[in-house]
Amino acid sequence: MSKVYITGDTHLPIDIGKLNSDNFPEGNSLTKDDYVIIAGDFGLLWNYKKTGFSVDSNPEDLCWSPEEIYWKTWLEDKPWTTLFIDGNHENHARLDSYPISDWHGGKVQFISPSIIHLMRGQIFDIGGYSIFTFGGGKSIDRGAAVGAEERDQGKIWWSREIPSKEEFDAGLEVLRNHGNKVDLVVTHSLPGIALNNMRIFGGGPLTVYFGDLLASGLEFQHWYSGHYHKDRTDGKFTVVFNEIKEIEL
Repeated sequence: MSKVYITGDTHLPIDIGKLNSDNFPEGNSLTKDDYVIIAGDFGLLWNYKKTGFSVDSNPEDLCWSPEEIYWKTWLEDKPWTTLFIDGNHENHARLDSYPISDWHGGKVQFISPSIIHLMRGQIFDIGGYSIFTFGGGKSIDRGAAVGAEERDQGKIWWSREIPSKEEFDAGLEVLRNHGNKVDLVVTHSLPGIALNNMRIFGGGPLTVYFGDLLASGLEFQHWYSGHYHKDRTDGKFTVVFNEIKEIEL
């Protein structure tokens, strides 16, 4: 059976050190059939100057920066397969350019053979677990100067950080078709009740949406989230940042 680990934001390259051999020695014995999930704010696709292309562009033809190439190669050379959901700190214009494939029951985008984006509102069969994924999140650090938010859109934040109505609706349909029941939920944001119980500040459309999922009777064994730069658990909800947790239900 494949092993599945989960950790929080990597903000490549800022917080990727948590996955080096010293901090994650368990990774040395994994294979490409094992998985490490990044719960949003992956950050590999970031360079905002590389957004002048259409959705029909071939990602392999994009002009990667030397630093991005280094970290893509670093991850690709790891023994495991890296999976990630998107957060708010992603270059969504670049991410949206990648073709969509079917993988383990849901929609994905391959950044490289073993770096895979798990798209919003999907259910995957990974390591024997049914996992509902829903990336995105609201940025609260867009700049304090007058006009900074508008000026920096497409440079340090992208409006696609907030899912579209179509994505929200698709997530509801996918869950409905699955009997509104999964083993795990992996998101970047959390529902409001979980934030309140863990005394974490947050909000936005995704927090409301996830609250609606709970109100609709969503059944799950555990819910993992990144985004909040904390390692904290309350009941069935866990926020991960520096810790790397093996999923065992």
